[in-house]
Amino acid sequence: MIYWMLLLWAVALTVAVWPWGFLTARRRARERRRRAEAANPTRAIWPDRGKRAPAVDPLVVLEVQIRLAELAAEVQLVESTPGMYAQAHHLRAALAAYDAMLAQACALAGLPFPGQALTTPVPEEERERRELELSSRGWHW
Repeated sequence: MIYWMLLLWAVALTVAVWPWGFLTARRRARERRRRAEAANPTRAIWPDRGKRAPAVDPLVVLEVQIRLAELAAEVQLVESTPGMYAQAHHLRAALAAYDAMLAQACALAGLPFPGQALTTPVPEEERERRELELSSRGWHW
């Protein structure tokens, strides 16, 4: 009987005292944070200001998006015109320009892409992957 009472008393004491240490640790951390915010109010407003990547100029992004739209329309025009003189040459040139602009858009969006020469044709799967990655990040053209 005494064993059970001692065990019950030990459990009750542990349950009563254990959260106290947790609550005081949180209270101390909150107080340290308040003192730090009072010392440096800019950090309180923008806590990750120094960690952010430098912003890309939105006009450059808009210019690249407009150029991508123009090149996509040109590729579609070349593909849809059956009797065009030197159609394969025009299509190859338009796709190379589109791929170069797509690579520039990926660089602006911070996407990694394998470096390759501008004259090397990009496989269709890679081009689609880049387009999907850009569209998932909010790019549209």
